[in-house]
Amino acid sequence: MTKNKSNDSFDIFPLSQEAVFVESEEILTHKELIVKALEKVLKDRDLDLPLGPQLDLYNPDRTIILNKFEVQIVSSGILSDEVKIRKDFWKSKIRSPQIILAALIDDDTNIVYFKGMLTGSELKNLVKNENSNQDTFVVKTKNFKGGIDRLLRSVRILNTEAVERVEINKGKLLDFKVINKNFKRTITLGAALAGTILFGPELLKPRLMGGIALLETNQISTFSNSTTRGINKSIKSSICLLSPSEINKDAIIPSAEISIDKPLLFSLNELKEISILKNGQEVWNSNLKTTNLISKPLNWPIAPIRPNDNYVVALTPGKDTSKEPTYLELKQKINPLFEIDSLEERLGKNKKLWEKEISKNLKDNQDLALSLIYSENIPDSKRINEAREKIRESIKCP
Repeated sequence: MTKNKSNDSFDIFPLSQEAVFVESEEILTHKELIVKALEKVLKDRDLDLPLGPQLDLYNPDRTIILNKFEVQIVSSGILSDEVKIRKDFWKSKIRSPQIILAALIDDDTNIVYFKGMLTGSELKNLVKNENSNQDTFVVKTKNFKGGIDRLLRSVRILNTEAVERVEINKGKLLDFKVINKNFKRTITLGAALAGTILFGPELLKPRLMGGIALLETNQISTFSNSTTRGINKSIKSSICLLSPSEINKDAIIPSAEISIDKPLLFSLNELKEISILKNGQEVWNSNLKTTNLISKPLNWPIAPIRPNDNYVVALTPGKDTSKEPTYLELKQKINPLFEIDSLEERLGKNKKLWEKEISKNLKDNQDLALSLIYSENIPDSKRINEAREKIRESIKCP
């Protein structure tokens, strides 16, 4: 690939925070590039996670060990829509990796783009109908989810025993009857790390923790002009949101597609003020309740959102008085919106029902799961309290 082609590819394939530039005057193998990019991410985020094996870290025939998790690294070109995964790593359940990390690479620029990860069980589900006699599994890159964040959260939050090693052999890829017969007490971590099989009496706890590993943040910004001593300045207000989660950041005013009628407002930054505008008129302001900085998630404080009404949330960063509000428009993804109050009424005071509903939604409906986790009506639950602590400890702004 020539330099010009590389530049063209970046126009087509916009790079994000998952893209890492590896500075080196030497020609590096894909394994070397990926490992060095991973080391750079760990250093930049100040994460002290052991990475090995130190004496054979760049060997393409070996997996890597990240915080005691065994990880197979796979790679392809920067514009590729599929990767090949060597089958010989999966012939033995004892020796198989637990996680596959996919990276897309531009050799001309040493750019490594971390596409995401799969667990062994997720891979097994993807290739269960494959009858090829080739030495590799071919998997679409779109199946690798979560970028580098999902990998780092998974290896920090989950216990190594929570991510099962699987064996994938032709002719007996997935025999669910045998699995059900031998492991009656297993559950599938569908809402967290889909397909991961967990064991033991505390099944729901790792299921919740695994779901937290999938949570994604959004950095939204608003530029505004300010005049100081006659000089025009462009001031950037930046807010890191965990909820709402489905955000279009390219619009003039960032917009969030919501599917629930009472969305949780969850900023990972301290806020000085939150204001809600309905059809252009302010209907709620946090300063009417408190003048302290807001550091906790805010349950939707007014009547549920109804069709045909326009809502905009203004979020003002804390401490720095020069920052102006960042605006977020709420757009209804479905009509009618899912009614939180009706769901909570059905769940009642049954802790297990709440925990089950949260676990079910952590993967596919982050906003609903978080609204339930921080609901004022949730019965006291040790697992939910632990989940809240893990969210604060492990979910950070990019």
